[in-house]
Amino acid sequence: MEEVHKNRLANVALILSCLGLLLSVLTAIPALICGIVALVNISQSDGKLLGKGVAITAIVISSLLILFFPIHLLLIMVMVVEATAVLPYIYTLF
Repeated sequence: MEEVHKNRLANVALILSCLGLLLSVLTAIPALICGIVALVNISQSDGKLLGKGVAITAIVISSLLILFFPIHLLLIMVMVVEATAVLPYIYTLF
């Protein structure tokens, strides 16, 4: 009987994609790459590697983060513009 191992790269991809929730695209792109590589490795292993669901989850999370990054960036830009518009009025209070 052959030994079955968990794919560590799938776990790394999931960790990076979860960190992407905090760090945005900085870790989401490497997570997507690691997830795809892990999924390919798992499918080519003939059942010797586990972690297909973990790799797919990492791919989905990181893809969504990358997809929504422009919207997130736009919201941040709008917030900065609004904050700078309000600053002169705040200074008059003090």
